[in-house]
Formats: sequence, structure tokens, C-alpha cells
Amino acid sequence: MTQVPLPDPEQLAVRILRRERAAVASGLNLLDNKLAAARQRSARLLAALSAERALNDGHLIGVTGPPGAGKSSLVSALIREWRLAGRTVGVLAVDPSSRPELGGGALLGDRIRIKNASYDEGLFIRSLANRNQLGGVASEVWPMSWLLLACFDIVVVETVGVGQTEIDIAEIGDTVCYVAQPASGDTIQYLKSGIIEIPDVFAVNKSDLGAPAHKTASEIGRSAPPAGSP
Repeated sequence: MTQVPLPDPEQLAVRILRRERAAVASGLNLLDNKLAAARQRSARLLAALSAERALNDGHLIGVTGPPGAGKSSLVSALIREWRLAGRTVGVLAVDPSSRPELGGGALLGDRIRIKNASYDEGLFIRSLANRNQLGGVASEVWPMSWLLLACFDIVVVETVGVGQTEIDIAEIGDTVCYVAQPASGDTIQYLKSGIIEIPDVFAVNKSDLGAPAHKTASEIGRSAPPAGSP
């Protein structure tokens, strides 16, 4: 089988900064490649992107919470609002991995979980398996986020949704949002586990449930650390 040649990192960086979709996809694939030659080129790509543009223009948002809480629905709604405001958006949707004998890839697909009805040049979504790593994200998430921050106004990382181990996103996100699901029985467990100290923003989904949603919001309000606390 003929091996696909690796791209030139400096040329690829120029195209990524122009937000060429093929270049963004190629760059993410390079960062996800474990071969030694790819690792070297990945470092050169990240260095080229850093040299070309200051990355503090973008904003990295982490969205975490238990499975089924509605993280993808919230991200979809936020994407619509950001695009209406003219902001470009890159999304890394971290999915659970399949078993190694089945390939170890992402079990869920980004375009199934985050619905976008029409093709949009200002939106780029990539699924990424967490490779069964604890922390809710994969080790590739930070360099991939770095790449997306070079060419999109907002970058969203939606974590795998495994619950109490999802703390790594707090280390890389500018803003972290925790999505709670009313009447699920999970919220109190997560409050006890210490995850309540991680988010900057709490979102209670499915407000149409009424009293259970208000109860969950009240529980979070009582348990969340005061604003400005370390």
C-alpha cells in the first residue's frame, strides 16, 4: 500500500490561516498521526501557526456534563447564535472509543450529535475518539484546539460525557460550561464529586420539565462556589 506523503507544515499553516477546509482537515489529521515523522511535522505546524498569528484572538469553550444531559443540543443552539452574529466556529466533539478490536475509533459521529442543516464555510466540526483516556478529553485535543484557534473565532470542545473524570477541560478552556439534566439523579453525585468547582457557567437543560429543572438549578446554586473564589 502506497503511503500518503505528509504535507509541508509551513505551507499548510498558510492555508489553514486562510481557513481552507481541506487544509484544516489535513492539519488535524497530521496532529492525530502517531508516526515519528508526523510528530516532527506536527511540531513545525504548530510553531508556524504561532508565528503567523497571535492565538489570544480566539476563545476556547469546554462543554461538559453527564451523558444524555443535552450537551450537543446546547452546542447546536450556540452555534446558530454565533453564526448569526458573524462569528466563525470550530468544534471538537470528543466521543467514546470503540473497542480496540473494532478499530478504537469514535462511536458517535459529529454530524449526528451536532445538527447543522446546511453547509457552512464558517463552521468546522471534527469528531475525535477519547482513546479511553480519563479526563473526558484525548491528549490530541489541546494541539487540535490550538490549530482551530488560529483560524476560527470560537472553538468548542464537547467532552465525552463520562461524568466525574471530566476535569481536563478546565486546564485548557477559557470558559467551561457544565450541562445538568433535571431529575436524572446524577446532579447530586457530581456536586459531591467536586466537579462543581470546575465550570464557569452552569446550564440546566430541559427547562420545560418545570419543577425538576428549577430544583436542579437551586441545588447547583446552593453548591456552586461564590463568584471570584479560587
